[in-house]
Amino acid sequence: MMITLVCCAAALRRPAHGMLAFVGFAILAPHGFTWSFARTFPHSLAISACTLIGFVLHGGDRRIPIHRETFLLAAAWAWFCASTIFAVEQDLAIEKLLLISKILFMVFLSMALLNSREELQNLARVIGLSIGLLAIRGLIFFVRMGGVETVEGPAEGILLANNSIGLAMAMNVPLLIYLLRTETNRWLILATRVMLAASYPAVIGTFSRGAWLALGAVTLLLLLRSKHRFLIVGVGAVVLMMGSALIPLLASDRLAERANTFQDIENDNSAQQRFGSWEFCAKVGLNNPVFGAGIDYYSLKMYEAYSPEYVERWNLRRWGGRAWSCHSMWFTILGEHGVLAFVVWVGLLVSCMSSLGAVKRYGVSDQEGAWMIQWADVLRISFVGYAIAGTFLDFAYFDIYYQLIAAVIILKEQMRRQQSGQGAGVGGLGELPLQGRTAVSAGA
Repeated sequence: MMITLVCCAAALRRPAHGMLAFVGFAILAPHGFTWSFARTFPHSLAISACTLIGFVLHGGDRRIPIHRETFLLAAAWAWFCASTIFAVEQDLAIEKLLLISKILFMVFLSMALLNSREELQNLARVIGLSIGLLAIRGLIFFVRMGGVETVEGPAEGILLANNSIGLAMAMNVPLLIYLLRTETNRWLILATRVMLAASYPAVIGTFSRGAWLALGAVTLLLLLRSKHRFLIVGVGAVVLMMGSALIPLLASDRLAERANTFQDIENDNSAQQRFGSWEFCAKVGLNNPVFGAGIDYYSLKMYEAYSPEYVERWNLRRWGGRAWSCHSMWFTILGEHGVLAFVVWVGLLVSCMSSLGAVKRYGVSDQEGAWMIQWADVLRISFVGYAIAGTFLDFAYFDIYYQLIAAVIILKEQMRRQQSGQGAGVGGLGELPLQGRTAVSAGA
C-alpha cells in the first residue's frame, strides 16, 4: 500500500512518473506477494487515475503524437468496439473489450506523457529491469524445483501465465542489451548482465514452446547484428556441441519430453489441436469478413457450425465445447474482428517495422539522430520475437507489445522534431550520458 501511495503522489505531481510507475506496477504486480486488503485493492487503477488527474492538471502542451501508427492503432481499437456490438457472445465480449480498452487508453496516454528522449530511456529502464527481475526470480525457482515445475509470473499480474512471462522475457532480451550499451552506472550494468544471463534458463523454465522459438529468433538476430558475430557464433557452436551432450544428462524428464515434441509434430496432440483451431478461426473470420464473430465467441455451437469435424475429433462435447483461444494471434484477430480488422491490425505491425527502418536511416545520416539507431534495432527485434511467439500463442492483446508500439510513435515524434529543428522535446538530448549520445553502432 505504501508503494501505491508514493506512486499516486508522484503521478499527481509528475504524470510522466506516474505512467512509468503504472507500467512497472503492471509488470511486477507487487501486490501479488501480499494478502488481505493489500492484495485485492485496485492498485493499478489508483495509479492510472492519479496519472490521468496529473496529466489534466500539469500536462501543459503535451499531446498525443499524430503519426501513421497512431491512426492505425486508433482504427484497430474502434474496430474492436464495433465488432463487440455484433458479437456472438456479447456479455463475454464486452467484459474482454473493457480490459483491452484499459490497455489501449494507457498506451495513448503514455504517448502524450513520455515525449522526450529521457522519458523514452526511462521507459526502457522500467520495462527492461522489471522483466529482468522476474527473470532472476524465474531462474531461482527453476533451479530450486529441479527443472520440473513451470516458471510463472507474479500472481495478480499481467504476466502470470507461463506463456506470457516467457514471451515477455524473450522480447526483453534486446532491451537488456540496449541498457548494457547505453547505461554508465556500473551497478546497473552489473544487474543488467545478471538479468540477461537469467533470462535464458528462465524462459526455458516456462516450458512455453512459443517463447522458446521467440527467444531463439531474438538471439539469432542479435548475433547477426553484433560487430563480433563471427567470434560469438564460433564460441556458441562449441557451447552448443557441448550442451547437446550434457543437456540430456542434466535436463529433467519433463523438459526433455517437451523439447522432443519439436521432432514429432504429427503425433503431438497439442500441435494438432492448434492446427484445428487455426482452421476453425479462419473459417469464422472469412465467413464474417466485416466484424467477425466478436471477442471470445468460442462455444460448442460455433464449433459445430464451422468445424463439426473438429468437434468429433477432439470430443469437444465432453468439455462443453469451450476453447479459450485460437492459439494464434493472427487467427484470433481474423476470427474475432473479421478480414478488414485483420488487415488494419497486421498493417500496424508492418507500419511499425517500416517506420523503424526510416528512423534508423535518419540516425545513420544525421548525427543528431544517432541515438535512435539502437532503439530502432531493439524494437524491430522485439517485434520479430512477438510475431513468432504470437503465431503459436494468443497474444493479440499483449500489453507490452502495445507499449512498444507507443515507443515507436514517440521515437518518430522525436525524429520529426529534430528534423524540423524543434529539439528533442522535454528532457532534451543533454540529459543522457555521453555514452548513450554517441553510440552509433547498428547493433541492438
